[in-house]
Amino acid sequence: MTSFVGIVYLLCAALVLMAPVTSIKVANLAFHGLDLTKITKTIGFVDIVYGFVVSIIATIIYSAIFVAVWNYFYNKMEVK
Repeated sequence: MTSFVGIVYLLCAALVLMAPVTSIKVANLAFHGLDLTKITKTIGFVDIVYGFVVSIIATIIYSAIFVAVWNYFYNKMEVK
């Protein structure tokens, strides 16, 4: 799962760098009622690395929580 999130993040970052205006227009489709053009900024290499690291760490944490909850309920339901 972490690899998938990392790949998607890097692809998204590449698309934003290659076509920033189009990327914002596409993002506006997902966030109805918000005008993302007013909060955009130019992203640099440091922003990409920081976002990548945060995405990976968040995925690891969320995955660990999901597995712990899953195992807890799975073991409670298991007939022994």
